[in-house]
Amino acid sequence: MNSIHLMGRFTAEPEIREANDNKYVKFCLAVDRRSKDKKTDFIDCIAWNKTAEIICKYFNKGSQILIAGNLETSTYERDGKNVKSYSVRVNEVYFTSTSSSKEEGKSSDDEGDSISMPFEV
Repeated sequence: MNSIHLMGRFTAEPEIREANDNKYVKFCLAVDRRSKDKKTDFIDCIAWNKTAEIICKYFNKGSQILIAGNLETSTYERDGKNVKSYSVRVNEVYFTSTSSSKEEGKSSDDEGDSISMPFEV
């Protein structure tokens, strides 16, 4: 079973793009580890079509989000060497606080009540 759930913050403003009549958004999530070393992992993610539209409509840089999806690997050649890369294909999106909505006009530093609103495509 290939399933991954992450909660983190956007490292940049998500921007919708289009390829072959499909909309997508690539973004990076800063995900804190639950360990004594207090490190942060930066995870590349991609969402398609309706999920991409929802992300771009409701989230911005610094917004916290909970995502569910699957891990994808790809390989490519760089400087004559094979490189393997990993990313998360996002299938579901969950709001984690009321402050994550662009439409509400609140800053991402405001803490709100937790909201669980799944968006599946």
